[in-house]
Amino acid sequence: MKQFLISLLAVALLSLSSLSRAAQVHFHKHIDESCGIEVIKERGEIHFGRRFGSDSLTLKLLANNRDKRLHFRLSYFNIDMGAETISSERIHFKVETPERFVGNLDYWRQGIELNLEQLDSSKEVRISARVDMNEYQMPAGEFSLNMEWHLDCY
Repeated sequence: MKQFLISLLAVALLSLSSLSRAAQVHFHKHIDESCGIEVIKERGEIHFGRRFGSDSLTLKLLANNRDKRLHFRLSYFNIDMGAETISSERIHFKVETPERFVGNLDYWRQGIELNLEQLDSSKEVRISARVDMNEYQMPAGEFSLNMEWHLDCY
């Protein structure tokens, strides 16, 4: 009887093993390449004089291809200071990626080349603005620097 039960169990296990099949499966997702800019903080304060202030605006660079170079530049600029005119050499921007880049308006129109390794994990850049003039030399009123930044990936 014991021999019969062992034989029956062996036959049952063999029949079960012949019913089981391996199933090969996988998950898949294609991620499109991205290249652009997202505005995180759209307003900062203009500082006058030789120092940048701490109130900066923040942009996030949307680039996900590690093999591509990034060209970050100022593509549009307009200054609204009433009748006051200021030369482009007096307007300066500081960009922190966390590396620090500083230049005047003409420098930023040319732009800088970056790669993804120069950015931190958030891919955010902070931009501060200053006008190389003393504040007491400026007439009273509102002053605005309106601009558009551009990112090319190549």
